[in-house]
Amino acid sequence: MGENKNERRLTIRPEEGAKAMGVSLPTFYALLRRSDSPAIHVGRKIVIPVDKFQEWVNALAGEHLDLGGR
Repeated sequence: MGENKNERRLTIRPEEGAKAMGVSLPTFYALLRRSDSPAIHVGRKIVIPVDKFQEWVNALAGEHLDLGGR
């Protein structure tokens, strides 16, 4: 199943989400552990619906995020 450039992808991988947000992959995984995360677990794989990801990032924009780091 080849990827057609005209097809809109429905999901992204955590690596792509981290890059889109400009955060490290471990930080992104910490965000995905939140109860409001749009992540879908399919076996050991995690995918995030693109439309839900965009809504979630917009909702996070107004928050001060404390991920328990240093």
